[in-house]
Amino acid sequence: MIRFLIISLLLSSLVACSCPRVMEIDAIQKSDKSLTCRDIKLEINEAEYFRRISSKNQFDKVEYYVNPVCLPSGYINNAKSEQSANKRLDYLANI
Repeated sequence: MIRFLIISLLLSSLVACSCPRVMEIDAIQKSDKSLTCRDIKLEINEAEYFRRISSKNQFDKVEYYVNPVCLPSGYINNAKSEQSANKRLDYLANI
């Protein structure tokens, strides 16, 4: 009985933990029409920063080792974040 309670407690704690998310950027933003050259450079730096973070921190977080349920969703979220940063960089390069 105690073994069952311990196992159910461990499984519920694994499922209850929230998985970390990486921030995604929109490729086209509302303020893009009024960007100056300096602002475009800053936006490119920001998009490159988000791309670096999403590719660097793919599985470095402790949550992935504590909660292995987060591995698939973390991989998908990081891939989406990297794709959104690449789309933003492509759009800014064509302005």
